[in-house]
Amino acid sequence: MTLRDFVLVEFARAWQEEQGAARVDPEVVGLVREHSAFQEASGPERLLLYAQALLHLRLDDGEGQAAAQSIRGTLSAASILVPLLGVLAGTAMLGAALPPPDVRPVSVFQFVAEGVLLPGVFLVWTLLITQALAGSVGRLHWVAWLLTLVRGRALRTRVGALAGRVLKRSGVTGPLFANFSHIFWVCSLGTFLGLGLWRFAFTDYLFSWSSTLSFTGEQVHRLFGVLSAPVAWIPGVDAPSMEQVRLSEFGSLGLAGETGGAYVQSTADALADQGLRKGWVSVLLAIVAVWGLLPRILAVFTSRAAVGRRIRRSLEDPTSRMILAALSPAPSARGAEPDRSEPHAPSHPEPASITDRAGRGLDVLTFATDPPSPAVLDRLRLSRLGLSGTVAAIASDDDDDAMDAAIAHLGSADGPEGAVVTFGVEAIPDGLKEEFIARVVGAVGRDAAVHVLLTGGERFKRSPRGSRFAQRLTAWRDVAHRAGVPAERVHSDVEESS
Repeated sequence: MTLRDFVLVEFARAWQEEQGAARVDPEVVGLVREHSAFQEASGPERLLLYAQALLHLRLDDGEGQAAAQSIRGTLSAASILVPLLGVLAGTAMLGAALPPPDVRPVSVFQFVAEGVLLPGVFLVWTLLITQALAGSVGRLHWVAWLLTLVRGRALRTRVGALAGRVLKRSGVTGPLFANFSHIFWVCSLGTFLGLGLWRFAFTDYLFSWSSTLSFTGEQVHRLFGVLSAPVAWIPGVDAPSMEQVRLSEFGSLGLAGETGGAYVQSTADALADQGLRKGWVSVLLAIVAVWGLLPRILAVFTSRAAVGRRIRRSLEDPTSRMILAALSPAPSARGAEPDRSEPHAPSHPEPASITDRAGRGLDVLTFATDPPSPAVLDRLRLSRLGLSGTVAAIASDDDDDAMDAAIAHLGSADGPEGAVVTFGVEAIPDGLKEEFIARVVGAVGRDAAVHVLLTGGERFKRSPRGSRFAQRLTAWRDVAHRAGVPAERVHSDVEESS
């Protein structure tokens, strides 16, 4: 699976988790199975079909496919912009390293610093961030700043804000940013060497070395002996001799302090001196190619392989296995029409994991209240969570048999993946309700999606207790929270301030 497709899969998954939806939406499963490419699709391709169908079916216009495509477009834009910036940077670096030949010679120290030392420092920085500081890579790496600049409006929506979570949670962020950095330096150093070779071929340059620090000719000779060791086998590339180093020393201010500078030493043969001072060109280009460019080329392949490994590992997680398992068997007819009958306790309840119940959706379970209408479910966007279509009812809060049967069914192998438990807001949020919600959470598992829906809000507001509506909602949220349901998954059929 490509990175652009993987982003779509992870985006859909992150949205489901944020909304508290079923990990495997039964309606989406049905759509995928009807797709013309389903039968011939591999496992990763089926996951992609599922993500595309989910985003198209469940997300609003402008937040679904548009936001996901904007994330993918950002990566595509970065894949074009980063190499372009690298070419521009390489051109600028070469311009700084090659002064006009009639002004002064080329400094071999500056040439090596720009072609080897500078990219080497950034290479170490990138490796440190992507390995030791993986959790902070999004804030520290320059590629993150670049992606921030090129992202579109859709990425700033509530759903689009999942982009960072998509990459970070999968572990792809570090090697992805590193890959962009390596590509930048490959293009930069490639341009540096290519344009440098062009300039050296058609312009006459001399080379020199000088420094404010107290370097001796012997030290410079040893330094370039080490740098040129890996390239000495290349025909025409020779390490600088001691004589070449000695004659290339340059006094920037000249021997007498005059402006412009001059070579410190020379021989009686001016042509031989010039030849030695020009002879640095091949070894300098080879040093930059081996010490600067080659490690970045290898790093590009290494980081791409790391991205591929983490994509494959992410696609082998429990949620992916649940989706693939739900897509494999024949479509179930369960949940085609709402079932408003009383729940029946199985004779031998069998506790089942959430994986066994993948693709069964979320049941609606009413507790001493009327079932919510489809219009209410749509308005509160609960219908997007992957409802199973089954509505089970507990007639009263003293019907222990019905409660036991409902809990047994939720935890059985035939049970749903999660539940929307519905209460009347006028009911007292007492210990009995808290205990029942906790039993629901325990039956389906704490990792499963459980929501609490409060109905009858308008009726409660018109009652003598209507002024205490906000306090009643707060009390229900507290009860749900103690039972294991986050406050953001407690919904009311009327707005708190309406």
